[in-house]
Amino acid sequence: MLSRIKAKVPENYKNVYRDIRYDIKAKLGRIYLLSKEQDQLMRRIAAEADAYVVENNIPKRRRIVYPTSYLHVQFNRVVDYILALSLKLRGAEIIPVLCNGFHTEQCPVWAGAFLTDFARQCRKTCNDPARTLWEEILGYQPLKLTDYRDKGDRNIAEEAIAGINHENYREYMFNGYEVGCQVAEVVANNNNLGKVLPGQPFEHELRVHGVNAVQMLLAYDRLIKDVQPDVCMSSLHDHYQWSTLYHIARNFGISYYSHTMIEKPGCVHFGKNVDRVCEVVGAWPSFRETPIEPEIWQKFGQHMAKKADGKATCFDIYPERGAEEAGELKSKLDLDKPIAFFPCNVPWDNAIHNYCFVSGDKEIIEMIHKTVRYFNRHPEFQLIIKAHPYEQTFKSFKFLPHTLKRILADMDEPLGPNIFFMDADSPISSFDIYPIVDLGIVHSSRSGCELAMYGVPVILTGDNHYRGKGFTIDVSSEEEFYDSIQSVLTHGESKEAVEERIQLSRKYWLLYDCHGFANLNLFNQGWTKPVELLFDSLDDFLPGNNTKLDYVCDAILSGEPIFGDSRWPPISL
Repeated sequence: MLSRIKAKVPENYKNVYRDIRYDIKAKLGRIYLLSKEQDQLMRRIAAEADAYVVENNIPKRRRIVYPTSYLHVQFNRVVDYILALSLKLRGAEIIPVLCNGFHTEQCPVWAGAFLTDFARQCRKTCNDPARTLWEEILGYQPLKLTDYRDKGDRNIAEEAIAGINHENYREYMFNGYEVGCQVAEVVANNNNLGKVLPGQPFEHELRVHGVNAVQMLLAYDRLIKDVQPDVCMSSLHDHYQWSTLYHIARNFGISYYSHTMIEKPGCVHFGKNVDRVCEVVGAWPSFRETPIEPEIWQKFGQHMAKKADGKATCFDIYPERGAEEAGELKSKLDLDKPIAFFPCNVPWDNAIHNYCFVSGDKEIIEMIHKTVRYFNRHPEFQLIIKAHPYEQTFKSFKFLPHTLKRILADMDEPLGPNIFFMDADSPISSFDIYPIVDLGIVHSSRSGCELAMYGVPVILTGDNHYRGKGFTIDVSSEEEFYDSIQSVLTHGESKEAVEERIQLSRKYWLLYDCHGFANLNLFNQGWTKPVELLFDSLDDFLPGNNTKLDYVCDAILSGEPIFGDSRWPPISL
């Protein structure tokens, strides 16, 4: 352990040495983080930041372990740069940790259907960019997670997950960590599955990822004991690559601050010790009682109009309102019969794998079947069920057994004439459907909030971020689910209840979408398109020059929550 102890406090390279190293790399061929010009800009500003810290004698405040993020997209590469640089300027002692090829066969990012040549994918999209970022641009000597792995770890891991399969994975725990559930989500997500299927390659992958996850837990336990950081900071822990560190950090009482990719251009979600994607729960009670200025609501209305036309995201998959096909759908509906709308998530998306109270697990397939069977038994009601447009982006994959269309086809009964299916490529916008329906049925889709803003009662079946916020019908069992559908579609509700739902859901969406999705005004795109940098000098990162960046950095360095009682980031609207 002596070599680890010596390496535990990285020091900046001398700038002269960094320049020499950079020039040599430039001649021999190098991996750019973003592009040659963008890397040069970031490298220059990073060197100026080092000088600023020395010249102004910035005191050290907190030690932050910062492991490799989701570097296969430019979004996270630039967010890591922004955060590391900004935190350093405010007194943070950053301790980067490179994955350094910790996994040998596949990892949570490159696995399953996305796996072609793991060694090349690992090097090209993770290890090389990580070294470019931390060593050549930011000037650190990172720790390597592989240095914290011991020879006996693999044997321990293999014993811990021996016998794991598609049926029993929920039973597998390791030192309080739900290793089976964590790796099953990776297997399902990376094979475009709504649930883990029996047979190969899935059960082999459960073992591979199980061994990976247990070894990461052991390595991070040693690293945290060695380094003794005040804080951990990295990507959201929605895969075991990061949830292992999150688990170990929590065991030691260390806070884990996370950043999350979202589909609003240039925006990031930040959180502290959050357990779900984009969680704002700590701020909701106080924000709910906070008055909002009329001009904010005016801008909010403009933003929602843009969203309704499919123009508020990084993707071009969302249809605009007003398609001719929307009129055709309405003509097929019996407007004398109540209508329910079930907008489905992408069934294999890891972001929706929260607990479903109707099916009793984290899978949406059984809930879909139960919903359709209910409406088949109740022809007095109508159901519109819609696949998520994002399913279209996976159409090049030959193996897609769990698209919504196939999930419905696999049922043992056809759709009744009162059920209308809309596939992922439908030109009809959900915003054309909201005004004509009497009920929304939602597992975890953000459509639940949108429906509520139209005054539509929403039955929420999943344990997601807006459950319990006061504007949804939160069912806790299959029986309660059916009873709620029957009650709403039979009896309706008062105008007062509708108005209260509209106001409350608008208030929540203002917090979630406009404070929760922070636009730092420092970059644009980076997820589906190359990053556009919006900064050009050190001044853009200095304290006092960017209120949103100040808020996030100050929270991390003071240990405050990102969302708490009367605490939320400045508005991005």
